[in-house]
Amino acid sequence: MSERITTVSEELHEKGMRWCDMFAEEDNRAIETYTIETVGESAQQAAEREKLRRDIDRKRMELALKYERFR
Repeated sequence: MSERITTVSEELHEKGMRWCDMFAEEDNRAIETYTIETVGESAQQAAEREKLRRDIDRKRMELALKYERFR
């Protein structure tokens, strides 16, 4: 019985490590493509952050154009 428990435990650990590797790869791919900035960030958080970044960039462009007229 003890051997069976040990075997099942080892199998579950191995499966868990494969899942962990798979999710780590997805997180790294998302970070590399700038779709998610941090590990563990949800898609909704990423969308909110991206919208905020676009708004900030738009405001910067508006300010740059505004001050360009005064040159």
